[in-house]
Amino acid sequence: VKLGGLRLKQNALDKLDLPFRIFAGYLDNFSMKVPWSNLYTDPVIADISGVYIVAGPASAVRYDAETDLREQRETKEKQLKWVDETKKKSEVKENTPVEEAPGYVEKLVTQIVKNLKVKVKNIHIQYEDSVSNPSSPFSFGVSLDSLTMENTGSAYDSEGTSVDPDTSLIYKLLQLNCLSV
Repeated sequence: VKLGGLRLKQNALDKLDLPFRIFAGYLDNFSMKVPWSNLYTDPVIADISGVYIVAGPASAVRYDAETDLREQRETKEKQLKWVDETKKKSEVKENTPVEEAPGYVEKLVTQIVKNLKVKVKNIHIQYEDSVSNPSSPFSFGVSLDSLTMENTGSAYDSEGTSVDPDTSLIYKLLQLNCLSV
């Protein structure tokens, strides 16, 4: 899967209730390589490059009553839907015997997470604040050349180590290059 030239929505992080908001954002490239024939042994590789974000305090956003009301209504509808689905699932679970061992899907998802390899390149984030102290606005930026996370052995060598499905101990190597503020 490859995606490029993506614009980030301004409300992308609203559900997290963070004290900041995205004013503008752009993602050059997102790709994910999934080895469908060898999911248990080969890594799933997520590659992200060219992330550019301008953010600021959430209070800098103008309040729109209609948008707020619509978002509240959507949230309530989602919550009601979730409650209904949970009730249905609990009724189904009551009628089925309890499994003690993890199933195929659970084992597969666990193994995919164990084998996950992430590469992130060229991240630029700028924070602009003219609300906290209007007489003295400020901005700062964070830049990151690359961040990689991959499986490794106990000696932390990054030579294509695959994770044994039966092991509970996983070694990951996280490399961070050229972080600047």
